[in-house]
Amino acid sequence: MKTKPPTAARRSAHRALTPLKYLVLLIIAALFVAPLVFTIVASFKSEKQIFDDFASFWLAFVPYGTTTTNYDTVFNRIPFLRYFLNSSLIVVLTVIPGLLINSLGGFALARLRLPGRKVLLGFVLLVIIAPFEAILIPLFLLTNQLPWFDGSTSWTNTLHVQIIPFVADAFSVFLFYQFFRTIPRELDEAIAVDGGSAWTVYRHIVIPLSRPVFVTAAILHGFGLWSSYLWPQMVTRDEFSRPLTVGILNFYGGPLPEWGLILAYSVLALIPVLILFFAAQRVFTESFAGTGIK
Repeated sequence: MKTKPPTAARRSAHRALTPLKYLVLLIIAALFVAPLVFTIVASFKSEKQIFDDFASFWLAFVPYGTTTTNYDTVFNRIPFLRYFLNSSLIVVLTVIPGLLINSLGGFALARLRLPGRKVLLGFVLLVIIAPFEAILIPLFLLTNQLPWFDGSTSWTNTLHVQIIPFVADAFSVFLFYQFFRTIPRELDEAIAVDGGSAWTVYRHIVIPLSRPVFVTAAILHGFGLWSSYLWPQMVTRDEFSRPLTVGILNFYGGPLPEWGLILAYSVLALIPVLILFFAAQRVFTESFAGTGIK
C-alpha cells in the first residue's frame, strides 16, 4: 500500500514547528550543561565571590576575577596525584579482567547448553535488581576477614578490596548475554563440524563480531568504578588506598565546607572523564547503538 505524499499544509506546519523543536532541545541541553558550566567557572573564584555572585544569578556563570588559588591549594594540601593513580589502577585492573570474565559468563549463558541455565540467568537478573546497599555490610564483613599474600588477615584499607569484588559484574554479564544471542548459531555448528570447541567459537567467532558490546561494557563498568563512593569510603582509611571520590572528604572537615576547593577538586576529577568522552565520542555512540542502548 502506497503512502500518501505530505500535503502542502502539512509541510508548512512541519516547517513552522521545527524552530520550536530546536528551542525546546536547546533549553533541555542548557539545563544539563548549566551545572557543569557553573562548577568550572566557580572553581576559579574565591569562596566569598562564589556566594556573592548568587545575588545575581547570571554572575554565577560569568568567569570574572578568576584565580587559580583553589587548584594550587588542592595540590598542596592533599596527595591528589596519589588519589588519581589509585582510581586509575582500580578502573584498569577491574575492567580489563572483567571483560574476559563477564564475556565468558555471557557466552556460557547465551551459547552453551548448560543445565539450570535459566536459573543462573535469573540469579544474574536478581543481582542486577538488588541494590548494592543490600549486600554492602555482608561484603564488608567478609572482606574484613580474608587473608592476603603478605600475611594480613583483612583486605580493609587496600587497593585489592576495591578491585577483586567488582571484577565480575552482573550487568556486564547480562549485556554480553543479550548481544551474544543475536549471533547466528549456524556459525557455532560450522565450527563444531570442523572439530572446533566452544573456546574456538568464543575466540574466532564471538569476539571478532562483538566489538560494540565489549566497548560498551568497558565504558559502563569503568565509569561506575570511577564514580564509586560508598564502598571505597567504608574500606579505606589513609591516602595510600583512597580513590578520587573519597579524597574530596578532605575539604569537609572544618565547621563549613570549603566550596571553592570542593569545586576545583570536582573539576580535576572530571577532566579525565571529559577528555575520554570527547576523544572517543564517536566510538561511544556507535557502541551504545550497536548494543541497543540509547
